[in-house]
Amino acid sequence: MDLQITGRHYEIKESARTYFEEEMNSILPHVEDVTKASVVVEKIKHNFIVEVIVHSHHKDFVAKAESESMGKSFHLAATKLVKQMDKQFSKEKKFSKINIREVTEEELV
Repeated sequence: MDLQITGRHYEIKESARTYFEEEMNSILPHVEDVTKASVVVEKIKHNFIVEVIVHSHHKDFVAKAESESMGKSFHLAATKLVKQMDKQFSKEKKFSKINIREVTEEELV
């Protein structure tokens, strides 16, 4: 899996890069077939905007958050990302449990 950490109008310190890598490595094993992930940090005036993007084989997940600190913005974006992934995987599990051979015509109407 390829993880990119990029700063727009801001240079990310090595300690922040390490933090982002550790957090993403704790989130990403729960997603199947992740091909690429990126964290984009942008500083506008006194706020940080963090965008977390995960590309998997089936779907792309994007979460964005803004606050006065970079760590808080990342945490908010990562929380949104996990919610999106949970919602998607619960949908997949719901539909994968249905066996079409067991569905009767009455249930379809």
